[in-house]
Amino acid sequence: MNREMSAKTKNIISLVINIAIVVITAFSMSKFFISGGDGNMQVMGVSSFKYFTNLSNYFIAITALVSIYFNIRNLSKGTNELPRPLYLVKFAATVSVTVTFLTCVFFLAPINIMILAPYGVPAWRAYMFMFAGVTFYLHFVTPLLSIIVTFFLEKTDSFEKKKVWLGVLPVFFYAIVYGIMVAIVTPENGGWTDFYHFTFGGKMYMIPVSAIVMLGATWLISKVEWKIYSKVNKIK
Repeated sequence: MNREMSAKTKNIISLVINIAIVVITAFSMSKFFISGGDGNMQVMGVSSFKYFTNLSNYFIAITALVSIYFNIRNLSKGTNELPRPLYLVKFAATVSVTVTFLTCVFFLAPINIMILAPYGVPAWRAYMFMFAGVTFYLHFVTPLLSIIVTFFLEKTDSFEKKKVWLGVLPVFFYAIVYGIMVAIVTPENGGWTDFYHFTFGGKMYMIPVSAIVMLGATWLISKVEWKIYSKVNKIK
């Protein structure tokens, strides 16, 4: 018996997940304009656009919204393919939310433990604060759904390994803006505070070091996720 999921079934599930991503993102982002955010991200209005977490979630939601059109069109075709340009952009968006998830799990949450420890906050509570309220969707649910739909359910006609660099571009451009706003403009002149703790306590020389580490990690994530895609779609 062939237990492999049909392309038509994959497309239907993709449609449901893409709709979920759009709805979840719209709901989560509305909190920043209605009640000033939630969890570890309590900021009001357009100020929320400075966070990579939010930008990456907007990015994947936009690609999911466009994907819905093709998912619906594919219902009559019995396929789960997306146009190549859309898929490559969605790949970059998925890598971005994966970076959001992994940065939160392995960097920001542990730092939050250290910050709150002097105040007697239990480590587990400080860690889970990074996933409180709508940040649970932004840091965990949307990244997970994005990985499932992009690499296990959808595909395109051609996706060569040499295109994995596309996944690095969002982090590359954000790193430039972040460095400028934190180290050059500075908070005193309308720039940003180091809300991602990449200066490790105000050491500005750590910004390029942190950027290199983040770009290297993003490159690795891109390669791993392309590998997942190639395995699922039997690309040699």
